[in-house]
Amino acid sequence: MSFLDQKLIPHYVFDTYVVGHNNRLAFAAAKGVAENPAYTYNPLFIYSSVGLGKTHLLNAIGNAIVQSNPQMKVVYSSLEVVMESLTGHMSRGTLNEFRFSFEEIDVLLLDDVQFLIGREEKQEEFIRIFDMLLMNLKQLVFTSDRPPTDMTTLEERLRSRFQGGLIVDIQHPDLETRIAILQRKIKETGRTVPPEVVHKIAENVPTNVRELEGALNKVLAHALLTDREISLEVAREALGEKPAPAPEVKTLEEFQKEQEALSNEFSDFLSGVSEKVEGIAIEISQHQREKDELREKIKMWEHRGFEVDSIRQALRGTIEDAKRAYQEFEQNVHRLMELQDELSALEVPKEELFEVRRIQARLFDPAAVAWCEQAIATLREKLETEQFDFDLPLDDYHFEDYIVGESNKMVYRAAQLIAEAPGERYNPLFIHGGVGVGKTHLLNAIGNRILQKYPQRKVAYLSAEKFTNELIQAISDNQVEKFRAKYRSVDVLMIDDIQFLAGRERTQEEFFHSFNALYTVHKAIILTSDRSPKELTTLEDRLRSRFEGGLVAEIKAPTKEVRTQLIERILTRENITMEPALINHIADTIQTNIRELIGAVNRIVANCVLNDLPPTQEIVDAVLVEVAGTSKPAVTAATPAGQAPISTWEQTLLAQIPKIEQHWRTLDVLLHHDYLTDEYRVEKVLQLADDNS
Repeated sequence: MSFLDQKLIPHYVFDTYVVGHNNRLAFAAAKGVAENPAYTYNPLFIYSSVGLGKTHLLNAIGNAIVQSNPQMKVVYSSLEVVMESLTGHMSRGTLNEFRFSFEEIDVLLLDDVQFLIGREEKQEEFIRIFDMLLMNLKQLVFTSDRPPTDMTTLEERLRSRFQGGLIVDIQHPDLETRIAILQRKIKETGRTVPPEVVHKIAENVPTNVRELEGALNKVLAHALLTDREISLEVAREALGEKPAPAPEVKTLEEFQKEQEALSNEFSDFLSGVSEKVEGIAIEISQHQREKDELREKIKMWEHRGFEVDSIRQALRGTIEDAKRAYQEFEQNVHRLMELQDELSALEVPKEELFEVRRIQARLFDPAAVAWCEQAIATLREKLETEQFDFDLPLDDYHFEDYIVGESNKMVYRAAQLIAEAPGERYNPLFIHGGVGVGKTHLLNAIGNRILQKYPQRKVAYLSAEKFTNELIQAISDNQVEKFRAKYRSVDVLMIDDIQFLAGRERTQEEFFHSFNALYTVHKAIILTSDRSPKELTTLEDRLRSRFEGGLVAEIKAPTKEVRTQLIERILTRENITMEPALINHIADTIQTNIRELIGAVNRIVANCVLNDLPPTQEIVDAVLVEVAGTSKPAVTAATPAGQAPISTWEQTLLAQIPKIEQHWRTLDVLLHHDYLTDEYRVEKVLQLADDNS
């Protein structure tokens, strides 16, 4: 995708940006540029650490300019995408085409310019473009994670150009600003959160806005998934705090004084309200007030660029007709906003840009909803002629097969909710836990449920290792653009063992941009790891920050209840009865790794089926010795030099070969049972028999 084709993020506007003491200057500068581009601060350079709202301000500038000056050509892009386009033109020998693409730009909004560091061959070209735009009175706005003075390895001419305009920073938000951000976010969710909980979250996350929103998501999810009201106790649990100390007991005299003060304050409040109500009652009627409220709402939609003439006409009728008309108008506006996101998510080649602009011209007209839906559907169908092959979730893993206990109950319920509405809540979902506790099972269960409920959705499941290998192959084949298009076209991206991205800089870079592309258009992202994001210390901060912005959920070691149920399920499936004492013995021996537990029970089942015997203490102990590794199994027969010794258990199987040959039906069943491990499949038994004949 060309940098010219990147879209502004529509919901990043000035109205949704919470202004506090530590970002007020940056906000004012951004508003000044939006109101008078190229004549106020040029260039404008905004810097801050990760997750404080630089990208929000950058897009707010662009959206405001487009709304007030539709004829202006506004381009928003990350520096990485511009550099990729430059690299492509350099390799094809079409640099002039790249340079000409900037001539029609009126406003260039460039995110993360710190990535120019270390790219000396590209900096010279960027200086040329910088000078051309400034000479032609074009507005430039840059963001970075550091000021120009800290870019010590940057070409001096380029750094001096960054410093030639206005440089503003965004500091960590103060407590009041963090509370305001949380209140804005809570209002969007439609939930009710007590003030003391909001204050607790704001105190707990003092720096990163994304982590602040992630902490709120964690508290809301914890309350929902534990079926409790949102309270300070729930918030402390979700945030990992110890229980609060017992409240201070006040004396009767102190309590009476507080009540008297509250009573006086409430009386003053009622007095003020009464005066206002009397004034309003004199001036306007109830119906007029309701129409005034509708006018304010309509004005807000007009400010955001939507066509409002038709709904203003409806205000001339009765209040009942006006309310019905406004309800229909608001439904259409919300649908248009969804369609704007759908159109932005499409990877559109240059030859289809005229059609995109034709659709965009009507995406702010509530009367054109049906036309826009049909036009976008037709365009999508046309673009999907090239289909990518994705690795689908493993079909063996489903919610119905997942055993739920205290160690995994919360993450299981979160996974079910995500599968019902992928991308709409808890995005991204980050599942972490030790080896063999069921992370992969749950990850694939989510994917299979989504495909069952939404067969048309594109669901990709792969490991971090495969993601890296595909990228390396794409680089080798000069197919990086195709690789990006593939993973940015999915509806659900599920990556197992994300911790293996650590130390792989290019892979992290690609995953970062794919993550942003999917997250911006509300596509579901689900990840697993053996550690929490905070413990992935070798992972880039910007990735860790984004992981923590969703819901981070841990699967702990399985409880004995879960281990026992799992053993009983396998035995029931194979129609084998085992004494409760033996079941408890197995569950007590293998306590942490579900995978090892399943393997041990499968071996016991295979032994019983092949020998036509019920499970005994001897059979169970023989298998547990091998699996648990507490001691070496006994070897009674000599083996040829260089060949692994044959255990007593395998010799018992060899002795049963005649019986197996008489029971081909049993053999056929065993050969097709996925739960048998490769080490003990019947094929190996027959091979060993041939070797010893």
